[in-house]
Amino acid sequence: MFEPTNLKLVIDSVRQPVVLLGEGEKRSHDIVVEFSIIDELFPPLKGIVRNLGVCYPADNKNLQVEFTGGTLAPQKGEDLSIWKDIFVQPKASKKGLKEQLMSVFLKLMFGLIPPQGMNTETGEISFTMKRSPKGRLELLYLDEELRITKGEKGTVLVCERLASKVNN
Repeated sequence: MFEPTNLKLVIDSVRQPVVLLGEGEKRSHDIVVEFSIIDELFPPLKGIVRNLGVCYPADNKNLQVEFTGGTLAPQKGEDLSIWKDIFVQPKASKKGLKEQLMSVFLKLMFGLIPPQGMNTETGEISFTMKRSPKGRLELLYLDEELRITKGEKGTVLVCERLASKVNN
């Protein structure tokens, strides 16, 4: 979704803050990935990708998950001018036929609104999906410290609650 697509980076952390959204039983299901650029063609820089989503109970064992968009932004304290040089969004005319066809498909299928440029004050680039892809997560285990889920394709995810460790 974001350019450049061949950028070498390392993942520093992955978090999934879960917050009640005030819409019945809906909660945030964002996936927040902090990364560092390690590509020899670019200066070192740190950023954050957020895959934005919501989840709510489908039944006693499953969560319904919907992704609604995403953002890419520099981490606090990073050089915004370097960030802007690296993450300049390409003009539509520079896209090849394959990329143009994929854009049309994603727009029709998910109501995808691709990035429309960069916020010049924050460096943030974002996209939204009007017709979210939906999925289910099976709750395998859940207590105050740990959540273990299994996705539709068999991926098992183990999440540890950080807030309780901060308070101790």
